Amino acid sequence: MCHYTHLTPFEREKILFFLAVGKSITEIAHLLSRSKSTISRELRRNAAPSKQSMPYRYRRHRAACRPHKRLENASLRSFVQICILQYHWSPEEIVGRIKLEHGCRLISVPTIYRAVRAGLLNPAGTSAKFVLRRLLHHGKRRHKKGAEERRGKFIISHPIEERPASAEKRTVRGH
Repeated sequence: MCHYTHLTPFEREKILFFLAVGKSITEIAHLLSRSKSTISRELRRNAAPSKQSMPYRYRRHRAACRPHKRLENASLRSFVQICILQYHWSPEEIVGRIKLEHGCRLISVPTIYRAVRAGLLNPAGTSAKFVLRRLLHHGKRRHKKGAEERRGKFIISHPIEERPASAEKRTVRGH
């Protein structure tokens, strides 16, 4: 069973401090109660090129490894906005067009619907539901818990007890 734990940001700051002081990898490992290989691997992975003044740069790597929001890209966001507002395309059509043009899926349908509901695609000075009203298909409707479904139900105007006697014999077509 592996008992591996990641280096914490506090430990990484200590590594930076100990390197600045001039400690060796063995001393740093002893001070942090870590393996020498862990410290050397961390330094090798986050070592900056020799031209830069700072020899250790874990923060830049940390920011780069997080997933980016797809609609932070201004050109993609404006393309989606134009498709919805001017062409009245559904998110499914937009994703299909992007996949056809670029050969891969840059964005998904639920991402577009989340952005529409959050108001990220609204032009400046418009309400939060502006783009949502422009969609032909407004997405899956949200219902409260226990709400009764009203679609597809027939309203019976007369109970079966009130049917005429001629209907029992079924002599007339339609009975």
